[in-house]
Amino acid sequence: TLFRSVASVSYGGVDLEHHPLVVGPGGSSVPIEITVRDDTAAFDGTVAGAGEPGDSYEAAGAVSSSRGPVAYIYCIPEADSPGQFMQVSVTGDGKFSSPEMPPGAYRVLAFQHPHDDLEYRNPEAMRAYDSKGVLLNLAPGEKQSLQLTLVSEAGADAQ
Repeated sequence: TLFRSVASVSYGGVDLEHHPLVVGPGGSSVPIEITVRDDTAAFDGTVAGAGEPGDSYEAAGAVSSSRGPVAYIYCIPEADSPGQFMQVSVTGDGKFSSPEMPPGAYRVLAFQHPHDDLEYRNPEAMRAYDSKGVLLNLAPGEKQSLQLTLVSEAGADAQ
């Protein structure tokens, strides 16, 4: 399967992934430039403390979570990285595997609860996580394995 994703989107030299599209009165003849990529990377691993006994059950030889994901992984592209934000669920046994994703530099954070309001595009908000998680540099075609620790709700690593 060929994976294609948007590597960049710009309008008159403005990066539309990080800045709003502004078109003056009467429109513009400047084209929106979209660059696609067809290379991928991936990662997998475990989250310490996420797969506690009783979190999963075995049915027909497959392990399934009895209550949905037991943790949530957030892949946050570092500044000036071509990577894309991604969320990955952790199964009852504490394991996870990312889908194919754009290569790039990411901060990978694991939380026990969903963080739908994570301001990953706000550098000031993300400073609270500078020493948290794992910095991951994925090259095209690469797959890495990670061992993560849950970040506590207060922003400190869980023990």
